[in-house]
Amino acid sequence: MLKQHTGSVSLSFLALLIPLVVLSAATIMIGFQVQLSSRAMQAVDAASLACAFADYSDPSVNQAYLEYYQPNVKLVKSEIYSASGCELNMGYQLTGLFSSLKFAQASYSAQSGSVEQAHVNQSASVTPTEMTLVLDISSSMAGSIDTLKSILTRAIERIEQDNVQIDGRRAISISIVPFSDGVSARNADWLDDKGVFCIDGLTKESGGSVLVNETVQNLDRIHSEKAVSHRAPDEFLADCSASATLVPLTDNMSEVKTAINALTTTGGTRSYQGVIWGARQLIPRWRQEWGYNPYSLAPKQKLILMTDGVDSGYVLDDLIDAGLCDRLANEFAIELNFIGFNVQDSRLAQFQSCINAANTDGIKGQVFSATNTEKLDEYFSKILEVQYDTTLNFGQK
Repeated sequence: MLKQHTGSVSLSFLALLIPLVVLSAATIMIGFQVQLSSRAMQAVDAASLACAFADYSDPSVNQAYLEYYQPNVKLVKSEIYSASGCELNMGYQLTGLFSSLKFAQASYSAQSGSVEQAHVNQSASVTPTEMTLVLDISSSMAGSIDTLKSILTRAIERIEQDNVQIDGRRAISISIVPFSDGVSARNADWLDDKGVFCIDGLTKESGGSVLVNETVQNLDRIHSEKAVSHRAPDEFLADCSASATLVPLTDNMSEVKTAINALTTTGGTRSYQGVIWGARQLIPRWRQEWGYNPYSLAPKQKLILMTDGVDSGYVLDDLIDAGLCDRLANEFAIELNFIGFNVQDSRLAQFQSCINAANTDGIKGQVFSATNTEKLDEYFSKILEVQYDTTLNFGQK
């Protein structure tokens, strides 16, 4: 007679239970290890990137990122193991999870660390920018000139903080071209005479009549090919400013701010002189005449004109009809932008006809109508904003 097997089911269940528990524990540990590794990598990436942009490692920032990415588990502890420059070693530890299980005498410890170095590389994806600020300093701006200087100074200081570089220099260059009845230059490289001179951008007949078509054709003809009429400023004629002279393109923002602070008002409004000499800061042949060292890559170019008045006569209209804006936009790829400060609708329409000459959206600028200083500040901030497509590379150690 066969004997009954007592407890066989219990033994079988117990035999299966132990490997199931071990398997479950292993699965949980692997899951925690993956999560800790992922979170550690995220924390180090963020902290090293912040270090690269700030150009130094801030322990409080590193700790903040480590705490931000820390898994919400009581037994997880964070730790910064080492930090040398922007090379960071940070991680998390999970301890004591199975200390109550007697078959495991030692508590489980999982440590996830990561070493990353953030490098910010400027490559061909960074396109340099050249901008000309063509600024109305006619007498009508007397009540607003200090506000304008404050607005522009703040804008330049924001650019100053953006230290993206290319060819070992700042990736943005700016020119200041103040205009009233004319534009003045100080010690221009292309003039034999030294000092401050009113420089005329128009081509004229001997009797003084403007040759509109020839003026447009001569935009890129330098002084040695087509002599530029110039004379010393006359305070009684107020034909140009003796103190607020143009500043050719430069990546030295301190020089730009000095030129802005030197702005003073005088005379009337001839914005076409500002447009011509603003463009001649960007046209390649004229850039060379000013002694400017161009970038190795083709830059994006912007001309921004701000005025609160209307020109006397129809010279600008005639120049637009003769192809001034068409040539600047489509031949020289200059983006033309205009800010009217409390100007009439007819003036805004004139500016709109100029930017409409651009054949492609990529070089088509904008017309802004500012009715108060807050809007003027907003529009300058918007139009002077430069965005870079910067490549950020993270190299693992």
